[in-house]
Amino acid sequence: AKDFRTWAGSVEALMALSELGCCETKKESQKKIVSALDQVSELLGNTRAVCKKYYVHPSLLSLYEQQKLQDYITHLDRIEINDNKASLTCEEEVLMKILKEHG
Repeated sequence: AKDFRTWAGSVEALMALSELGCCETKKESQKKIVSALDQVSELLGNTRAVCKKYYVHPSLLSLYEQQKLQDYITHLDRIEINDNKASLTCEEEVLMKILKEHG
């Protein structure tokens, strides 16, 4: 069950950070990370600290702080074509790419 919660937390964090957009300063990025973690904690029913420590992959937050997550977020904008096959969502595909490259 923890794996599913970690997956859900990381996908939710990716989507939240995507919606919050880029940052100009380190202070701004930290505020937006807190906001994203608040969204994850609300979804999972844990505290922000627990979600950060256990349910959001640290590479996501690190890439966001380094302003490198946007390179991955641009992939979210592509149109999903329904091929009638069960597969990962666009957000999940991007997360898989991040984990393969930084996990």
